[in-house]
Amino acid sequence: MSVRAHVANARALLLEASLDPSRWAAALGAFAQACGARTGQLISMDRERQLVGHWLSDAPETFMEDIEEFGFTDPRRNPRIRIGLAAPLCTPAADQGLLDADARRRFPIYAGLYERHDLPFNCQVVLMRDGENFVRASVTRTAAQGPLDAEAFRAFESLIPHVESAVRMQANLHDVAQAATLTTLDAVGAAAFLLNEAGRVIGLSAAAEAYLAAGAVVQLSGGRLRLRAPADQAKLDEALAQMRASLRNGDVAALAPLAVSEAPLVIDLQLLPRQAMAFAGAPAALAVIRPVRAEERMRALRNAYKLTEAEAAIALAVADGDELKEIAARRAVAVSTVRSQVQAIYTKLDVHRQAELAARVRRFSGL
Repeated sequence: MSVRAHVANARALLLEASLDPSRWAAALGAFAQACGARTGQLISMDRERQLVGHWLSDAPETFMEDIEEFGFTDPRRNPRIRIGLAAPLCTPAADQGLLDADARRRFPIYAGLYERHDLPFNCQVVLMRDGENFVRASVTRTAAQGPLDAEAFRAFESLIPHVESAVRMQANLHDVAQAATLTTLDAVGAAAFLLNEAGRVIGLSAAAEAYLAAGAVVQLSGGRLRLRAPADQAKLDEALAQMRASLRNGDVAALAPLAVSEAPLVIDLQLLPRQAMAFAGAPAALAVIRPVRAEERMRALRNAYKLTEAEAAIALAVADGDELKEIAARRAVAVSTVRSQVQAIYTKLDVHRQAELAARVRRFSGL
């Protein structure tokens, strides 16, 4: 097949990939073939230079596992990333012309990763670089294939608009999906925040805006959810870290509900299905604020203070303002029995009066 035929094939596959993310592997492979290269690559990083997406056609065995060892996304350790961070958008930048042999020897990633996997000659193009995204496409040739020659450069340049168009189309489709998600959440009245993989809020429902307007428990600072109580914030940060780890490992982890200590609220973190083609800022999870359920309050009280089921139910009833005679009637027991149980609760919670008990349980009621 001629170079012109390879370029035409790559254009057709990139058009397919713009609408069907499952076609990206074939499109990147065709991109590489058109440039006489071994592999085609597309990476997406967020503002913290964490990989959000990494696609590599004809990936050498263990290459994807080895990249972390060499600081693949760190421009101080990987000159290819450093070149991309400074290169003009949609302009080819080949390390063969920007790094001499001495420069390559100074960076362990060349000998330890690129040369070991026979990927010494790379040409890249930066497609997106803004506050949220860094998206770069590249082709890489083997030692036997050698640096890109003039014909390979022409093929690479001719395909840049098609790669860029496919990436932009995928980003636009993500925006459409985000808008549809928020419309659905508004329709059901859910107080939900749409988060990207970095844990930043990229959209919120009308009910969630109401929580922010109240400002009592949940706030938004620097694009991130903030909870007023430091202990609550620490738990939220830990949950978001677990979310990011699950997304990057490809796990479908169920995250435990996060209790808010200063209000009878719970935050559920729900992972969204991982998209085949993802960019920084794409929806990754929902944080849904909801009232705490009675069974959750019961379970938390019992676990924290070693209460029996009856004691936990009575403690919650006292916190809700019920009189002892009301509690006794509802439970079909004598008032004296409820008083005895309340005394046991006092001991376990280290309080001495009903008002103290009610206050303690109310502070705990977010759990």
